Amino acid sequence: MTNRYGILGTFLLLFALGCQASATPGAACVRTSDCAAGLICGHGRCRPACRDASDCAPGQQCLLDQSGVGSCSLDLERGCASDPNNHACSCDLACEEDLCVVPCAGATDCAGGSVCRVSATGTDTYCFVGPANDAGTRADSSLPGCTGGMRTTLTGTVQLPNGDPVPNAIVYVPGGPVDPIGTTVSCVASCPATALTLPLAMATTGVDGRFTMNDPPVGSAVPLVVQLGRWRLQTTTNVMNPCTNNPIVTPFTLPGTSTANADVPHVLIATGGADAIECVLMKMGLPMTEFTTTAGVGHVHLVAGDGATLPGATSDTTLSTTANDFQRYDLVILANRLSASTPTAPQIANLESYTENGGRVLVMHNGYPWLQGSTHLAAAATWMGGQAAPSTAAPFPLDVTSTRVRDLSAWLTARGAESGTDAIVLQHPHADFTTTGASTLVWIEGPPGAPVAMPETQLISFDTPYGSASTCGSVVYSELDDPETTSTGTIFPAECRPGALSPDERVLELMILDLLRCT
Repeated sequence: MTNRYGILGTFLLLFALGCQASATPGAACVRTSDCAAGLICGHGRCRPACRDASDCAPGQQCLLDQSGVGSCSLDLERGCASDPNNHACSCDLACEEDLCVVPCAGATDCAGGSVCRVSATGTDTYCFVGPANDAGTRADSSLPGCTGGMRTTLTGTVQLPNGDPVPNAIVYVPGGPVDPIGTTVSCVASCPATALTLPLAMATTGVDGRFTMNDPPVGSAVPLVVQLGRWRLQTTTNVMNPCTNNPIVTPFTLPGTSTANADVPHVLIATGGADAIECVLMKMGLPMTEFTTTAGVGHVHLVAGDGATLPGATSDTTLSTTANDFQRYDLVILANRLSASTPTAPQIANLESYTENGGRVLVMHNGYPWLQGSTHLAAAATWMGGQAAPSTAAPFPLDVTSTRVRDLSAWLTARGAESGTDAIVLQHPHADFTTTGASTLVWIEGPPGAPVAMPETQLISFDTPYGSASTCGSVVYSELDDPETTSTGTIFPAECRPGALSPDERVLELMILDLLRCT
């Protein structure tokens, strides 16, 4: 949801889009204005812009010029050795392994962040940027290349402090110093893309928390960053076996407390008497020391609605009375009150501004007036409110036409939380809206036989600004809630039921992870 190319890359792309030139990919050029819209001039030819090889088509490399601006190699440059008459390299490029690449004699010859790699033949070197995106014959950064289609890989698992697997986490080998997380949310910093500047290798975890990283550097104490949005662990690992897999047996655990090499997201919870969502965060493994008032040093701040509280906690009536109240939080949770919330117009406007500038929000059942009263967020659904709760007997189907929802289904099945195939029995369903907007993702549908006028959809999400082609925030609205005991006035964590997470809580656990991730 954020721009990958940075300020300079954006300038070049906009410059290209604004010109009237018609030179196609591969055409000779002197400057970007010589190229067609969407292309930049790199190494003497018009090319797509790139940050690393993953931005380019399969088999192509990202070629950095001396100023650090990247552009993709071209299909017409493949075959520079086998057919040099028709596939000659341009300008300052050299032919290596039948590809046109940026030659180098050492690290100082490559633009910032790229590395000087040994070729597959072991006789030449070239500049390489980021994760491999070719046939798998590229060399490690410190050893000669692999043969016979082999490659160096690193496999492992990422988990929460409670041992549950973490999907959609990024695992990468940084190409330089790792940037600080920052203290406020913005469209740039909500997922800190700057921390991923030119990684040497990168992978993303699946729904089971497992990852496979291709072409990591070989050696001992290789730096590694494990990150879910602003939840981050910096560590090291050994990659001692080139041209084969290097399994990591012990899972990487996202931190429960911030330290010099660990970052925990900041979460704000407005508690509700019909809901104890704060207990889900606790059962995910965050220690009690992380739950404090807004004046405390913990990373989960509780403000008192009509639910649980902490000594000295402020009232949720003062929530977001100024425009920047939400900005220091990575996630805002509006728990289910005993009756519908009554936010003021300025509070609603501040929440809307927060989401449209990178904020993530989980709204529970009776919090729907925060969305219904919003200028932009109201378009996510046709809000009704105050409707009779649907029956809890019938399983609620998951809309598995979406990959993200299929992941939820697989997650619930692996945790023993589903009832049948792609369906779940919910303990506390509700019904507060009818139809959903065109940019709204449905996760859990109403039960079979639900009335057309009130389909009883239970879980939806959408990115913000709503309906925009360029989004950076996210909202989840949940009709189901955390079925703990009634918590009005209870001192946290007395309201939390002991034992494992319930099926409803499992859904909410994954929704929290989905909101925190980089998208």
